[in-house]
Amino acid sequence: MFGWNIEVNPDPQYGGYGMAKIAGKDVAGIGGKMSPDAPTAWLIYIASADAADTAKKAKAAGGSVMMEPQAIGPQGTMAVIQDPAGGAIGVWQADQMAGSLVIGKANAYGWAELNARGFEKAEPFYKKLFGWGTKKSDMGEGQGEYTEFQVNGESIAGGMGRTSRVGDSRSSPTPREHRSAFSRCRTKSNQDSQSGPATCRPVFFGR
Repeated sequence: MFGWNIEVNPDPQYGGYGMAKIAGKDVAGIGGKMSPDAPTAWLIYIASADAADTAKKAKAAGGSVMMEPQAIGPQGTMAVIQDPAGGAIGVWQADQMAGSLVIGKANAYGWAELNARGFEKAEPFYKKLFGWGTKKSDMGEGQGEYTEFQVNGESIAGGMGRTSRVGDSRSSPTPREHRSAFSRCRTKSNQDSQSGPATCRPVFFGR
């Protein structure tokens, strides 16, 4: 569909995990489920200088940790957190693997947004956890506001509250009604992210 070249890592510790590439550059990852109970879904990761610290802050900000930080060989450290509205999002502390190298191009990552009942709970969580700013836009009569999450004035993702039963959990493969996905974040080094918003470069994996 997207013309990706998928290179599967032969090392058995990665369980057949593959990197999708365009012109030799990483655009996404695809792998098997880490748990048989997990839904078949995409998960987007926010880059962090310290995954363990981000997980700790997520709990303090009112969220929860679905998967505690764990090292993925020499590639980096991952964790999965959940916001107060139920949305899941990954955290990635890079080592050898930085993340996606192609953003905003055809057949690569472009934009992501959070759609959730209880968005008013999720918005302050992400602002506190990652230091994101926000920009509000009126979507029209009866439609509420659209929120753009920003880093240094650049919009990196969006979000809004649900006002209908679109994506009803009865017909969704996920056990909850909430989904989240974030990022096209500005590329920064890990050292830079320690002194600024903790959103450096998106890393995304298929589950």
